[in-house]
Amino acid sequence: MATSTIKENFTSLNFHHVDSFNTLNAYAKRSKFEREFKSEFSNTNFKGTVDELGFNSKIPYGEGHFVLVGADYKKFEQDDSIAKDFDNKGIFISNHNSFTGIIGGKTMLTESLRYDSYSTFDNEFTGKIGLKHIHEKIKGLVTSINYGTAYTVPTLYQLYAPASSFGGFTSPIGNANLAPETTKSFDISLAYKDFSLSYFNTKIDNLIQYTSGYNNVKGESKIDGLEASYSSNISDNFLFNINYTYLFNAEDEEGNTLLRRAESTVNASIDYYGFSKLHLGLDASYVGNRSDIIYNPDFSTSDTDTGNYTLINFTADYQITKDMQVYGKIENLSDEVYQSVYGYATSPSQVLIDDETTLYFMFFSLWLCHRTHCHTFSLTQ
Repeated sequence: MATSTIKENFTSLNFHHVDSFNTLNAYAKRSKFEREFKSEFSNTNFKGTVDELGFNSKIPYGEGHFVLVGADYKKFEQDDSIAKDFDNKGIFISNHNSFTGIIGGKTMLTESLRYDSYSTFDNEFTGKIGLKHIHEKIKGLVTSINYGTAYTVPTLYQLYAPASSFGGFTSPIGNANLAPETTKSFDISLAYKDFSLSYFNTKIDNLIQYTSGYNNVKGESKIDGLEASYSSNISDNFLFNINYTYLFNAEDEEGNTLLRRAESTVNASIDYYGFSKLHLGLDASYVGNRSDIIYNPDFSTSDTDTGNYTLINFTADYQITKDMQVYGKIENLSDEVYQSVYGYATSPSQVLIDDETTLYFMFFSLWLCHRTHCHTFSLTQ
């Protein structure tokens, strides 16, 4: 049985400014990732860094109308012996309009357009249009419809992760020849008070999937299904959430089932806010049956099923001061044995404390406010 260890570190610096013309947000982020795979035959390691800079400006131009413009820059870099990197520059604009009196109630229309320029991939335009209506005659009823496109380039790990050895043979992981995914998605939703129901339909060209290493699935893959959710304050101090997703189809253009896509998933959580500074939360996730592949020692393959497990996590956060919060988490409270990818064991029950496991969110804020101008400066790590 192979095992994997993942370490992640996130740091961000944020700036917030408000005046009579616009609301401006700017940020700088750094994300560091370390992954180690161990088996009886070999150990492989991967280290990567993602640096981000960006800003956006929200400019109102009438009651219920605004435009959002912005730009961002990302650099993806592999830090180990395989020195690889690429960068992405993006600009975007989004327009939002809100109208009243159309068939009774309130109608909101949003259109978005984005352009991405990559150092090692083709440049691409993507966009989205959405329509939402809050009904007047049936209080609590909201309907919406959305259509959008997306362009997803491979990650550093998918491109350059070193190969692993198995029984004296080398098995690839990263694939430098991966093509980006292009996606077309559609969804329609109906919500009534605390309950919502959505149908989604997604088509993906060149879907990136892990088989023997990362590869593109040939042609157009299709995923569609239903999602039902319920959220309610069951008392003054308790918040309850649950959602259920069912996939009608998850297959490639030849009708083969996509790997590791559970037909049914359920997520539920309950949060307690009865203490003045302490928040407690309990969440559970059920993953239903899903298809996977076994890679046998003779290099043949056979089909298998994974899934059918439930994970329970406990979280707590405490507000030390106005600008400082401590957060802790116990993952896999029931010590469930499960595999996200067949043959790779995942973490047993663990308490997230100390440098590697406890997450500390520290907010250092400087407010310089006067009349219509306000600035916020914050650091998160």
